[in-house]
Amino acid sequence: MLYFACHGEALHLMPAGRRDKIDQVELLDALGKAKEGAISFVHFGCCEMIDPDLRRVTHQKILDATGAKWASGYTTSVDWLQSTLLDLALVTEVFVPYCASPDGRITKPKKTAQAFVDSYEQLARALGFSALSQFTAGTKLFPERLHG
Repeated sequence: MLYFACHGEALHLMPAGRRDKIDQVELLDALGKAKEGAISFVHFGCCEMIDPDLRRVTHQKILDATGAKWASGYTTSVDWLQSTLLDLALVTEVFVPYCASPDGRITKPKKTAQAFVDSYEQLARALGFSALSQFTAGTKLFPERLHG
């Protein structure tokens, strides 16, 4: 799992403030240098790292660069405490079951992802949470629509 926890703004990471902006092209280029198969799950716990109007495109660029099966993040400016709460729930309810259940079987990520979105729908929508999964044939956006 690759988890980014820093400031973000308009598809730019800002690990040390505005003076150290990393644009999406530079970030994707760096992520593309990872060893094949090293990244399967990417989450941006940062503000505005997913374009709300081009969610599928933004996520797909991340998946293509990393070879991951899951990409998620926020489309809006988020409160750090609320987003941390949702990030922890995401790891617990989607990532950990994806890795392996106690009996060693991998759960169906599509099912756990939908259950996660259903359980935390109000907070996820308020924060502009968005994800794209390629765990099954084709791709699926979570949630399918950002607003009601």
